[in-house]
Amino acid sequence: MKPHFFRILCVVIGLSVAATAMAQTTPNLQSLFVDVPADYEFREALQFFKDLKILRGYPDQTFKPEAPVTRAEFLKMAIKLSGRTVDTKKLKSVYKDVTVNDWFFDDVMAAHTLGVAQGYAGAQFLPNNQLTRTEALKLAFNAMQLSPKKDDANSSKDPLPPDLKSGTWYFPYAMTARKLFVMTDSDDGHFYPNAVMNRGAAAEILFRVHQVKLASGAAFDMSREWNMVSNSTMGVSFKVPKSWSVGDSGNTMTIRKKHGSSFYDDELITPLHAKMTFRRDFSANFGGEVTSASAFFANIRDASKSSYPGRNVEFTEVALQGAPMIHVKILSDGIENWFIYLPEGRVLVIYGRYGIGSLTPKLRETLRTMVRSVKLTAISGDASAAGGDAPLKSQIQQHVLVEKTGKTTIESIGDALVIETDEIGVGTGAVDYYYSAKLEMTLKYERASDTILATRNGKTTSF
Repeated sequence: MKPHFFRILCVVIGLSVAATAMAQTTPNLQSLFVDVPADYEFREALQFFKDLKILRGYPDQTFKPEAPVTRAEFLKMAIKLSGRTVDTKKLKSVYKDVTVNDWFFDDVMAAHTLGVAQGYAGAQFLPNNQLTRTEALKLAFNAMQLSPKKDDANSSKDPLPPDLKSGTWYFPYAMTARKLFVMTDSDDGHFYPNAVMNRGAAAEILFRVHQVKLASGAAFDMSREWNMVSNSTMGVSFKVPKSWSVGDSGNTMTIRKKHGSSFYDDELITPLHAKMTFRRDFSANFGGEVTSASAFFANIRDASKSSYPGRNVEFTEVALQGAPMIHVKILSDGIENWFIYLPEGRVLVIYGRYGIGSLTPKLRETLRTMVRSVKLTAISGDASAAGGDAPLKSQIQQHVLVEKTGKTTIESIGDALVIETDEIGVGTGAVDYYYSAKLEMTLKYERASDTILATRNGKTTSF
């Protein structure tokens, strides 16, 4: 099976970066490179580094995201992003293969002085060696002054990837990276510690470590570039990983991590797969009329315990947009269900199931992140929803040609997806065309100014 993971990167040569590199930066999604598609999985990271002038492409406007990255190239990115500086004018090289005339001299010597990177036996630095995944992790952590935590390396109760062994120098870095979702296992359950990084994936790793640093050590938000999907019949919208499939039959939505092989039935959950089903039931009755969330949740607790005798069934009650919700977890079986109690005794149920194996932590958190992104909306055909689209359309029109309001307005729609991108644009850069099936409307959006330029009824790019 061909591994799918951070396919890594040889990052490159950048210009000097201001001290603001460590400040929180919101990418403006202006034009990127001709060989980086609109749905590229690491697009936000590339835009981030381009905006900071750390990355630049080639003269033909390409970036070559799949090309491998070297130690020197990655270090250049890492040192620039860290904002840490060293006066190298009076320094002499301590490595036989790094001279003052090399383009990477300043970066290598800064990394050496700051303790970010050290060389090898025989006073060699090997600046042109291709970088592996775990080497990139260590350099990124060192540059951002983050340390792997011993607890992360020793506390995992889930199965580990077969190629991730304790006792190796990179084990603490890999375990902390997995916990923080800086670098995760491939879809086949391996970690591939010695796989060579490419330019796109290397930028993503540095970007994620930088975001963790800004968030004072909190895990990276894996949903940042997921797609938003919505179902007006059930009155729900939520984010979904780009690589997962979405099945929508109106009253039910099923989200699956794809098997990648026609041999497997879509309903089969192997240790490498997961699925989530959304269903809106219009009765909360379980053996009798239920008139409150507390009574409904009591029934859920009893039914869950009796359905899984001898299992450790966990319950957590929280609120989702003000609506009471109970989360039921049977971790031993990879089962997580959510029941959201809505007005008039209606219930939105979410059934989650993931395989038990090395991918368990990633799959489990993916399901939970999808639920955390859920937004409740009006149900199509409800009396309460009559004319529900009109205020939203009016709000959109009020923001046409108003700078720095476009992205927020588009996200408020819930189901708007890009149907075409003009990377050149008409003046200030790339233009995206978003279509909302719910509103039957297309929006023309300019990234550089974060502006909705115009709208049209129906699905079209003719403006």
